[in-house]
Amino acid sequence: MTPTAVDRRTRRTDRVRRDIERGSRRSAGGGTVRLLHLIASLTIAVVLVVLPPAVPDFGPSIATPLTTSTLVQLALLLLWIVCLLLALVLLRGAVFPTRVLRPPPPWALRPAPRRPRRRPRLVRREAPAPRLVVPRKEGDAPSNEVDQRGSADAVAESGETVVARVVLLGSVEIEGVRRPRRATTVELLAYLALHEQGASRDELLEAMWPGEDPRRTRPRLYQSVSEARRLLGDDAFERDGDRYRLDRARVTTDVDELNTLLRELEGTTSSTQVSAVADRALALWRGTPLAGGVYAWADGHVRQLEGTLAALAERAGRAQLVEGHVREALLVAERGLALDNLNERFVRLALEADARLGQRERVTDRYEDFCRRLDDALGLEPERATRVLYRSLLAQE
Repeated sequence: MTPTAVDRRTRRTDRVRRDIERGSRRSAGGGTVRLLHLIASLTIAVVLVVLPPAVPDFGPSIATPLTTSTLVQLALLLLWIVCLLLALVLLRGAVFPTRVLRPPPPWALRPAPRRPRRRPRLVRREAPAPRLVVPRKEGDAPSNEVDQRGSADAVAESGETVVARVVLLGSVEIEGVRRPRRATTVELLAYLALHEQGASRDELLEAMWPGEDPRRTRPRLYQSVSEARRLLGDDAFERDGDRYRLDRARVTTDVDELNTLLRELEGTTSSTQVSAVADRALALWRGTPLAGGVYAWADGHVRQLEGTLAALAERAGRAQLVEGHVREALLVAERGLALDNLNERFVRLALEADARLGQRERVTDRYEDFCRRLDDALGLEPERATRVLYRSLLAQE
């Protein structure tokens, strides 16, 4: 039976049952009402028989004027007729009920069929292509295995077992466990992955459902929490009162791996090491951060991660420039400007690479073109560092 047919049959059954209930209530009080109607009609009839009205005296002719007594007699006659009609109506209601209750059909007494439950359809979106790839120099060994094992090796040394890995630098994915059935569960895990200290229940409600009534959204949050705990386990998905967090020893994230590499990059001075570490960090990117979902709280995080990506790419390109790989550095700058043509870090890197290659005209054209774009878009002039670099490059012989 189709869901539409089930809905029609359910509505028809409910309507019949309501009619039966109303009829039962009417039948319970119907006998008393008919008895009262009968008594009232008989009383009115007795009064009308005992007090018959006098026939009005209209005089010998039509032209005779009506007296006050004649008008009073006429009013009493009309009142007597109205009372007679009322007695007849009450008598009819007492003798002939207005509705005869019929027994319900057999199908109305059977329970209504349950609507078949639809299984949710899970739509799996493919991750977009990487946004920025730094060209690898000849002789460099691939670092994908190091990138993927970075956090896992640290966890293995601590003796903990990794349950899952939350991927945020691209399409949001939960690796190591089956994909959650609820989109809000994926959003919950993504939010907790970006907040190492965890979040309270109220913080999650406001972040995931901003402006909505917490009494309506709280059950949805509890359902997502229950599904996350089933997938990860109580040890990996921790709860302290109304506060939730992920155990970073059991649930790893690519953002944590990125932060580890950034800390390593801060203590690196050699251009060769900077290029290698930045290359490993850039290899974590698989596309636009937090792609695949519409999250109200994600805008600030996306901008921050994209800014980190731009800074990493610019530092990797500059390290290649220091090592003498000018064309590779220029390629990094060109790819960065293709993503954000107003990013002055990539502009300065491209200007230096053009100057190293001896393309002085290209330096002038690139700078003037950037000034026009910046003025048209924001009505601003380049930063002081960009202006100083441009003048210094023109002053070189």
